[in-house]
Amino acid sequence: MSKKCMVIPSEVLFEKKFTGFVSKDFHDYLTIIKNPDYQLFLDRYETSIVQELPAEYDSRFQQIIPYIVVKHNGKIFVYERAPPGVNTEERLASKLSVGVGGHIEPFDDDDDDLILATVKREMQEELGYLGEFYVTHKGYINFEESDVDKVHFGVVFVTELKEHEFVFCNDEIVHGSFRTIEELRSHEVYNRLENWSRVIVDYIHMVL
Repeated sequence: MSKKCMVIPSEVLFEKKFTGFVSKDFHDYLTIIKNPDYQLFLDRYETSIVQELPAEYDSRFQQIIPYIVVKHNGKIFVYERAPPGVNTEERLASKLSVGVGGHIEPFDDDDDDLILATVKREMQEELGYLGEFYVTHKGYINFEESDVDKVHFGVVFVTELKEHEFVFCNDEIVHGSFRTIEELRSHEVYNRLENWSRVIVDYIHMVL
């Protein structure tokens, strides 16, 4: 079954390029992303007459991913992705992540702010979190070390939750817990983090 996601042409998005994490003041990528003239919805895994490559393998476009860092009492939520065969993104299977988020899908575009609509939906779908929360836009991630990194662009948010009991609503999260920054930097955790989460930990003083 076809699954579409929102993309922005790389040549449009990267009028000013970087690697790693930058604060929101570095460049106003958000205005570009929210401009309907640049938004396309492409099949992630399939092709068509008008789409030569699946979005997951076409670096001419950047899939926009809201990436939310969840805090509680000074700790950061980290979760384990499901193993191969269960996780729909095999390239991230069994990795640890400090970012809750996902692709912007066509129905998110019905909202006045499709980015925040996706943030709310992902918090519900991934963590089962239905409570009220506020997010602060902190910056952006661009990383091109792996094939999956080359076609995704992260819009980083941080939220502080009073509640912290989550009900995982899909099979793609094995378990999660809140960890201190020191724990995230430990050999045991850091070496298992997906690339974007390593970037977050590396730039944690800018993110938080």
